[in-house]
Amino acid sequence: MKRFANQLLLAVCALACSACASTAFESTWKSPDAKPLQLRDRRVAAVFVSRDPLLRRIAEDAMAREITARGARGVAAYTFLSDSEIRDREMLDGMASN
Repeated sequence: MKRFANQLLLAVCALACSACASTAFESTWKSPDAKPLQLRDRRVAAVFVSRDPLLRRIAEDAMAREITARGARGVAAYTFLSDSEIRDREMLDGMASN
């Protein structure tokens, strides 16, 4: 019975792997005038909106580390925006336009 269970598990894993292997992009599009952003040494906010404050902090810290690893200075938004402020759409729209 154990041998059958192992074979069944192996077959299910093989089926799952083969199902994912067929995913591919059929086409992509890029604007002809698109250029890379020059953000080296600039501060970039890492913002993650979640109802769970702990999840928000974990995600923003991870994104800030990745931003910093790529040359900009990543800053987790929770360090300057409270949980209630992150939900205030009007205030955030005003910040984005500045």
